[in-house]
Amino acid sequence: MKRIILSLYLAMASLSAFAEEMFEVGLISGWRMADGNHVAGVEIKLAPGWKTYWRSPGDAGIPPQIDFSGSKNLKSASLEFPVPVAFDINGMRSIGYKKDVILPLVLTPIDPGQPITLEAEVVLGVCNQICVPVDVRLSGLLQPSQTKDARLSAALGNRPRLLSGGGGTKAKCEISGTKSGISLAATLTMPAASGEEIGIVEIFDRDIWVGETAVTRRGQALTLTAEMEHISGKPFALDRSQLRFTVLGKGEAVEVRGCD
Repeated sequence: MKRIILSLYLAMASLSAFAEEMFEVGLISGWRMADGNHVAGVEIKLAPGWKTYWRSPGDAGIPPQIDFSGSKNLKSASLEFPVPVAFDINGMRSIGYKKDVILPLVLTPIDPGQPITLEAEVVLGVCNQICVPVDVRLSGLLQPSQTKDARLSAALGNRPRLLSGGGGTKAKCEISGTKSGISLAATLTMPAASGEEIGIVEIFDRDIWVGETAVTRRGQALTLTAEMEHISGKPFALDRSQLRFTVLGKGEAVEVRGCD
């Protein structure tokens, strides 16, 4: 496996001298799959006590984002996330990773028989008692080889699973109005997860703010309740197909997409 060490550019220049002590970021070049897609990975190594964030970071945090616009022979790209954990920073609950993590990239080339020239900008946050926004330049030539990487395969296999397999199942949702937006109650039919059950409500429309999710269970029924507001403060229509629900347990997570 070819591993490319990245140059790090901290958004806060005064902290640049401590970058190597907080974290290290590398690119796992990965392999070309039989369907023509290429699997690569962003490897994040964290110093003891430091944390980084999941796609939905909770009360505070910066979700990882990648701009692939400088790449060549790249049609589309997806950043994938292994099962995260919950942790508290300064009294606020966040969702992310407290140990080293590999974030898989699923890349679709324009020409599957040719290398992908990856030129991308990664924005992420790392936190201990303070949070540091980081701008990372990522580059590499990804050859159409078929040699798999065991750690990257494990990260792909550790993503939240769809509740019923296949296309998953939809939640049963009830929506009511509030003074500033709506209240959403989504009920999932599922066995209890191990450990504390933590619910996360996401919506793909970034103009809609989602509050902290409350979780209640009655037998096989698990209900996630959250308030939602539009950043403009105005009324809005909710597209139920854009909703995604995740339930975290101890070392596991399930996912449901959309509402009845």
